[in-house]
Amino acid sequence: MDKAGLPSKPWEAMSRGEKLAASADRALDVAKAYLDAPPDPNNLKLASLQKELALGVIGYQLRAEQAQLPQAQVEVSTSPSKVRIILAPDDPLLGQLNDHGTLPASTDDTVAQEPK
Repeated sequence: MDKAGLPSKPWEAMSRGEKLAASADRALDVAKAYLDAPPDPNNLKLASLQKELALGVIGYQLRAEQAQLPQAQVEVSTSPSKVRIILAPDDPLLGQLNDHGTLPASTDDTVAQEPK
């Protein structure tokens, strides 16, 4: 009997999707049985299997949850004039600031000068 209370199809009569669903259900039952087994410090093979199985289940769960999240639309529209850089009191860049509190014009593109 399947979950709906109907007689189960024989394996040979199942479609690929039905076989995959049946196999996944069985695999989850087996995984639960291993995870429910009490830890045995004398059985390192079982402990290793339980650890790997638990980590695998967590990984698959995280991927499933991530797949359900809406993908964020990231738009970068901030101009360098709106970016403020906070320096520590001992930062060597402080000695390079001009009277306006900005860095002098540079050929280095990584430092943008604030418009006046």
